[in-house]
Formats: sequence, structure tokens, C-alpha cells
Amino acid sequence: MSLISQETTAKTRFFCVRFQPQSTSTLSADTEQGDNRRKLARVLLTRQEEIKAYPSSVWLLQRTTLLQRFTDIDDVGHKYHLDLVLEDVLDKDSTVNCTAEVLYHLGNKNIAPAVQFTIEGELKNTDEADYIFYSRIKSLEKELAAENIPDSHGSVSPEMEPIHLLAQVASGYVIWQNSTENTKFQLAQIKHVKQVKRSDDCLEFDYMILLHEMVSQEIIPWQMTVLWHPQHGVQVTQDSCQPKHALE
Repeated sequence: MSLISQETTAKTRFFCVRFQPQSTSTLSADTEQGDNRRKLARVLLTRQEEIKAYPSSVWLLQRTTLLQRFTDIDDVGHKYHLDLVLEDVLDKDSTVNCTAEVLYHLGNKNIAPAVQFTIEGELKNTDEADYIFYSRIKSLEKELAAENIPDSHGSVSPEMEPIHLLAQVASGYVIWQNSTENTKFQLAQIKHVKQVKRSDDCLEFDYMILLHEMVSQEIIPWQMTVLWHPQHGVQVTQDSCQPKHALE
């Protein structure tokens, strides 16, 4: 068993957490379990270097086992201390325990939450699946292009599953950078994605995604440029909120 500790850094590794504000300084496990949706809406963990983010390995929140405490730090912000269980989206029986500290800065919506986390346990090796996907995309005679993932029935074709998971990983960075205690973002759909031709070994994709902000029920178009290589993980090199008419 190993313990992996990481501190988030922009465009490499990130851990997105969204909370509703709390008025008390200490919260029990029973209180947290009874009101989990209000306290913790979404966690997305992306790994690079020791913890790697790949289309074949995406870890999402399964449950929050304990909100250890909430700290109101004068003139700084609100810090949350959590125990979490993360699950592999492709293997629901594969879980790891995680502890995290999340700091939301007061009065500044332009600063992403500061996150530190520790994972307990081993992350499964996905090298083979990653290289199969990488080789398939590199062997295409024409750059990949697709739209509406999932489709209107909520289905994702097997050949588009890695593209969809890659969008989940990359959108997690966008969500982290734009989260506050009063927002709850979730990837709703890939409106369209197009592979960008490159002269190096990296794969590059230009995504237009829809983010569902579940508090306001707003659907937000967002463009992001994503690089990926099996040896280097995922990198969001550019992203921007788009006007609603961008979907027309």
C-alpha cells in the first residue's frame, strides 16, 4: 500500500471540489451524510507525474465518508477537511480512499480553490489501454471529428468513450478554475470535438463542451484545447467561456 500526496498546480494536476457555504465551524459525519448534496456536489481528480490522468483512468467521487471539519480563517477564506472515496468510472468496484483540504479564498472569484490531497492505495496500471487508444488515433488517415457526445439518448459509442473521458478530465480543470462555494458544475455534453494536426507526438483536440451549472440551471458553452500523450498526461492549454449563440 502506498500513500501519494499532491498539491495542485495549474494545468497539470487538479482536484475540483464544490461546496455550499456553512455557518458552523465543526460538522459531524452524520450531518454531512444527511446533507451530502448541499455540502459536496462534485469531485474530479486528475493525476499527472506520480498520479496520471489518462482517457483509460478517470476517478470520480463515489462518496464522502466524513467532512472532518470546516474552518473559517479570518481574512483568508473557508477551508474544508474531507475524507473521500473515489471510484474508477470504468470499473465501479475499483476504489481508493482520499483525504483532502480545500481552501476557498474570500471575496475573489478569480482565484481557484487551493487543494491538497493524499491518496491511499494503488492506482491500477492503464498503460496498455492508453497506448491502444493513442495508436488508434495516430493511425487515422483523417483527423477525428465528432459531435453530440453523449447523444440525445445519453449513449456514448465504445469508440468515442476515450474521447468522452478525456473531456471529463479536461473539463475538471475548467471546473476547478471557475468553482466557488456557490457553484455546482458538471459536464453535460461534448457539442463537437475536432482533432488538430500536429508535427510532434502529442494528440491535440479542440472541444466545445456544455457545462451544466446545477444551481442556476444554466447551460454554458465552453471551448477548451486539450493536449494528451500517454507519457505526459492531460494538459488544458487554452479554455474560454463562449456566448450562447456559439452553439447556433
